[in-house]
Amino acid sequence: MADLSLDCERALILAGEPLGQLTFDLLNKAGIEALAAATLEELGAALDHGAGLAIVDEQTLESSNLSPLQRYFDRQPDWSNLPVVLLTHTHKGRAAPRARTIDLGNFFELQCPFDPASLLALAHSSLRARRRQYQIRNQDQARKMEAIGQLAGSVAHDFNNLLTGIGGSLELIDKRLKQGRTETLPGLLELSRNAVKRAASMTHNLLAFASRQSLDSRPVQLRELLCAAQLEPLLDPQVNLKVETASGLWPAHVDPQQLQEAVGNLLRNACEAMPDGGRLTIKASNQHLEANHFGRHALPTGDYVRLSIVDTGCGMAQSTLERAFDPFYTTKPVGQGTGLGLSMVYGFSNQSGGHVTLNSQLGQGTRVDIYLPRCNDQMPGKATSS
Repeated sequence: MADLSLDCERALILAGEPLGQLTFDLLNKAGIEALAAATLEELGAALDHGAGLAIVDEQTLESSNLSPLQRYFDRQPDWSNLPVVLLTHTHKGRAAPRARTIDLGNFFELQCPFDPASLLALAHSSLRARRRQYQIRNQDQARKMEAIGQLAGSVAHDFNNLLTGIGGSLELIDKRLKQGRTETLPGLLELSRNAVKRAASMTHNLLAFASRQSLDSRPVQLRELLCAAQLEPLLDPQVNLKVETASGLWPAHVDPQQLQEAVGNLLRNACEAMPDGGRLTIKASNQHLEANHFGRHALPTGDYVRLSIVDTGCGMAQSTLERAFDPFYTTKPVGQGTGLGLSMVYGFSNQSGGHVTLNSQLGQGTRVDIYLPRCNDQMPGKATSS
């Protein structure tokens, strides 16, 4: 399935003579494409065009400018971990070569003079590992393109429906005007206005998911936002609400209007997960997080305000949970949801310098945690309620 170029299957060699020619001939005889570079600059240029393996004689690095090689390793994407075979020599009473002072990453040492079978074994295993890296990259790219295609198709479908409604209303308005019948025009105009509002809301949610909306971030006290008297009208009567806010709750640095909309989306989702009623718990607390708290979704080390929304609803299957933040993904019947609510929350929290996590199990309810940066004394503005 992976479409690999020949450049990604080749071995690049940087070694003086006769070691360089010996290595080149050995690889060619074994059917491995090889390219010998005369200088470190040539090796760096060749690496930029793709490589499956680099074989480097450490002696060629001792008097060279290492920046081309170091620059390549520093710029490697997350999927890439180029295998390097470092040909070493016995050093008596001398300092370790400069090659040891740079981070070669995924490298193997092979003492010279080497056994040809050992080099070939290293070369074959390294190329297999490199091939898997490119396959993973191509699979990731394919998934991204599939997601983009689904997003584009969903946007086109939903906007086409809205434009059809607007166009139909305009045609009817034109007919009524020609007939001199104006009594039904207010209703048709209202249909068009509602369609425009839905289109504007969809655009807003897409911008939020892409973290491209304009935010008016300021110090915000969440206690007013979480007032039960303001939240209960948003809930179904059979839902029992409990609100807990920590004593000495820090102000958050966030756009209050966008935060209200995000909370509204989560409350609607919670109510839909509890059609027969249930318990909804909302908590706000102070949290100090280290940089590695969320793994690859890293937040800077610092203080955050955590807003937790926990329901006792039907929960989600693992397959649904994995796609919950995807735009336009919904398990609701056609016409009963755009699938943009959670994606808006995801984009808004990221753009605000925070993060959102989602935990759920079938029959066990759902928990959403939004982490918002604490407003410190250096941030401008006075803390306000939402």
